[in-house]
Amino acid sequence: MTDDRNPNLPDDTDIADVTDVPEAPDLAVATSVGMLERPPLLEEAMGDDEIDEEGTSLWKGAFQRLIRNPSAILGAVIVTLFVLVAVFAPVLAPYEPAGSQWIDQITPYSLPPFSPEHPLGLDPFGSDLLTQLIFGARQSLIIGVVSTLLGLIGGAILGGLAGAFGGWVDVTVMRLVDILLSIPSLLLAVSVAAVMGRQPLAIMVAIATAQVPIFARLLRGSMMAETRKDYVLASWSLGLRRRTITMSHVLPNSLGPVLVQATLTLATAIIEVAALSYLGLGEADPAVAEWGRMLVKAQDRLQSAPWLTFFPGLCIAVTALGFTLLGESLREALDPKSRR
Repeated sequence: MTDDRNPNLPDDTDIADVTDVPEAPDLAVATSVGMLERPPLLEEAMGDDEIDEEGTSLWKGAFQRLIRNPSAILGAVIVTLFVLVAVFAPVLAPYEPAGSQWIDQITPYSLPPFSPEHPLGLDPFGSDLLTQLIFGARQSLIIGVVSTLLGLIGGAILGGLAGAFGGWVDVTVMRLVDILLSIPSLLLAVSVAAVMGRQPLAIMVAIATAQVPIFARLLRGSMMAETRKDYVLASWSLGLRRRTITMSHVLPNSLGPVLVQATLTLATAIIEVAALSYLGLGEADPAVAEWGRMLVKAQDRLQSAPWLTFFPGLCIAVTALGFTLLGESLREALDPKSRR
């Protein structure tokens, strides 16, 4: 009779003691109670932004990265100051805009020096320069924001149609977009403003027309990239309709790059507002303060009073810089490839 006992076990070990081994804990339970830990090398490779015990949404994670970005903070401060000055212009301005009550102090060859009553002096038409700058911010903000919204809506309609339907719709829309993109944006805006006349609506439509193809192409490309992802294929396999997939899944997940571009386009819109006013296609009412028109008025005094061009130009440059810094920082915060 052969001995079935394991030679590696002691002689007094019972077989029942060996077979009575506790079962391995369930993987989900072990993970929940902390018996299994994530490999440390995986944590280092993925980084803190990808691993979050409580879960972080895309926009929440982007906001957390923005508040740690010095460029984003600087851009946000500049944009906030610009918006506050534009909104509270009647309260902040010391005088009424386009007031010429000091025209008697203006001579053909000189302007009165800076004074406590006029910290930045007077313009060639006897108006307080600081007041003109403050109210010029309001005009630039209104036209810039409205024109960007109009361009965003028009581009979203064209890009959404091309990205949702594809086929001949995509080809037709994209050829129209290519035609608009072949024309320089400022030249296109000048052409539209010249046809519609010198009025605020004409300026808004002119700038928006130049922005429509940018938003359309960007949204169309973003939607095309989303339609190739696994969750869209899973939605098709579940039998969901095209409209449901597009409106509930593809389109909302494609708006991130478009919103970032809208922030960047605001900077371009403010510059184009000043450019159209400089070219004589801006607001026709002389009582409306606008930075581009202030540059035009100061041309004849460039040598004797260079600050008349310096301060409006500085406002345009700083405001455009603020929107650019904020938009670029937001793009980097939402782009997974830019995360460190």
